[in-house]
Amino acid sequence: FFFGLIQHLSKINHTERRISEYSTQTSDTVYYCCRFCFLPKKNLRMQHYASFTALLFFAGASLFRMGTFKTKQSHMMVVEEQKKVPIVPIGSLGPAGSGRENLKYYDMIYYSAKEFAPDAKSVLEVGCTADPFIKHLDWIPEKQCVAPYSAYGEDTNADNVERIVEDFAVWEKPEGVRYDLLICSQVVEHIKDAENFVQKFFDVADTIIFSVPHRWRPTADHKHHYIDMKTIEKWASPHMPISSSIVKDGKLERIIAVFESESATETKLRRRR
Repeated sequence: FFFGLIQHLSKINHTERRISEYSTQTSDTVYYCCRFCFLPKKNLRMQHYASFTALLFFAGASLFRMGTFKTKQSHMMVVEEQKKVPIVPIGSLGPAGSGRENLKYYDMIYYSAKEFAPDAKSVLEVGCTADPFIKHLDWIPEKQCVAPYSAYGEDTNADNVERIVEDFAVWEKPEGVRYDLLICSQVVEHIKDAENFVQKFFDVADTIIFSVPHRWRPTADHKHHYIDMKTIEKWASPHMPISSSIVKDGKLERIIAVFESESATETKLRRRR
């Protein structure tokens, strides 16, 4: 009907020559639609059907192009937002280049920190290596690690982590400073006075996450052997873990225990009230 109306108003003499000229400026689809619609035909109803079909085709094609454009715009916006989100290398959170780089217990420590300290603003890692684990905790702005050796390299503040070269057992935190989160991974088993070492965690931070070997046989560099949850509870008494898990890497298992200090518990109770 649309093309028929144009034909009537413009009184165009539809010939093969005009159709051919028109086809050179449009697509083959337009050409065949116009050829079918405009050439004289005995069946006028079929001509109107063809005109209506062509109109629907062009309208659908236009809507499709508009929808595709909007879809591409939305996809580009999603991609840009994803670029802003830091990518955490789950599965390789251990010290880069070491035999522990791909151990799974680091993943569990990361997930525990996400769950139990999602609003943390400061974190202290006890016994960190040259490649500290806490650099992966991207939501925590203030990061410090303390260890009694200077194997950090030239840049002592790489990865936005401040290094403190001192033994945690004798280290004194700055007055008025308290950390939201403390992480200690595979260190306590090396400390002879493990109980006092662990008790100091609660004086320093609100949430504590530490890991130790689970029921390992005696080794030369470990001061404690066959460690289990009862051993950990004895070290941390009177504090009790709010979460614990055992992660297996190969044939070796490690316990990851999460504690909260009294101040953290009181803060949560006040928020609930």
